[in-house]
Amino acid sequence: ITQDDKVLYSVSQDKSIIKWDLVNLKLAAKGTTTSTLKSICLSKDEKIIYTGDNRPEATAKNSFCRILKWDVDALDKGAQIVISNAHTNTIRNLILSESEKYIFSSSLDSQLKIWKIENSHLCADFFNPDEKQKRAFFLSPDARYCITGDTGGSVRFWNLDYLLNKELEKTVDTQMRKLDYYHVR
Repeated sequence: ITQDDKVLYSVSQDKSIIKWDLVNLKLAAKGTTTSTLKSICLSKDEKIIYTGDNRPEATAKNSFCRILKWDVDALDKGAQIVISNAHTNTIRNLILSESEKYIFSSSLDSQLKIWKIENSHLCADFFNPDEKQKRAFFLSPDARYCITGDTGGSVRFWNLDYLLNKELEKTVDTQMRKLDYYHVR
């Protein structure tokens, strides 16, 4: 939903992204792609939308789910592929960092990843070693902290401040400070 509560964007199983006019209660614009869309996030200026897709063939070797970029004023023109090899299974969550230089993605492949948008560079990959546990995340509004949870009951708190301020130049293992970890039973 836009900040003025006048427009809602949604993604769908029918491979579409829809702009809804909430004032007049009607469909305002629609765009389509070749894959089912499962996640969405809107830029602060409300001009760009990022979506994550679910490509059925992604579970096959050398095939991936993608992160797409849409111009909200030209949804019918289609999307630009920002990251073509984002995940090996459905992208469930997308969140932009406060600076909008990075996009965070999580997937049913049990990975949480941080990407630099301008060059599609993978900056960090928080892999969940237990692939049976599906992961979701929440990013603080200032992008300093991330909380991940999985279907096994694990909740982890991550301090991303150092990672983002240093432009994510070093490996995650040397930069990341785990604030707290506990297992919920």
